[in-house]
Amino acid sequence: MKTYNDLLTKYPELFYKEEKEEGQSPFSLFGFECDDGWFNIISNAFATIYFRYNQAKKDLSYWQYAVNNLEETVSRRLSWDKEATKESVELDAITQLQNSIKKLEETEATLPKFVQIKEKFGGLRMYFDGGDYEKILAITDFAERMSEVTCEICGNVGKTYRTRWHKTLCKEHAIERYGEDVVKAQD
Repeated sequence: MKTYNDLLTKYPELFYKEEKEEGQSPFSLFGFECDDGWFNIISNAFATIYFRYNQAKKDLSYWQYAVNNLEETVSRRLSWDKEATKESVELDAITQLQNSIKKLEETEATLPKFVQIKEKFGGLRMYFDGGDYEKILAITDFAERMSEVTCEICGNVGKTYRTRWHKTLCKEHAIERYGEDVVKAQD
């Protein structure tokens, strides 16, 4: 079973590596403040946010390989591009590598840093600094709305039960937590 720590390993650029100047963020102190049922929602949000950055990393890796293996790169290109020359292929590979480095840096600047991920009033809340604000907000808003119909414990379809604490649960976990009478009254 995957855990929230797996997300820290898979998406390290989405979190502060050290303390912020004004102190530690709630995330660095408490980690993920929700149960495992929302793992897939959070994981998919991170994957969506990370997609362009991951693609830029792959492009950079490709061009690093091409430049590190120029003889192979030249040989391949000359086999299908009859107008290319050794010098033009080498220059193109180096230019593409430089462009890939720049694109990766630009894309990394669009990544947010998550400062808190928690349950509040029965729903997921994802707070972040920086990044491409409008795009990140759209993704986190969608994730937050999905949590409102997903059991926080198991990830099955759920609803928000309102007692002293608001909690989004499937019927089984709601009965386990609140008892059958409370669940029947809210269904």
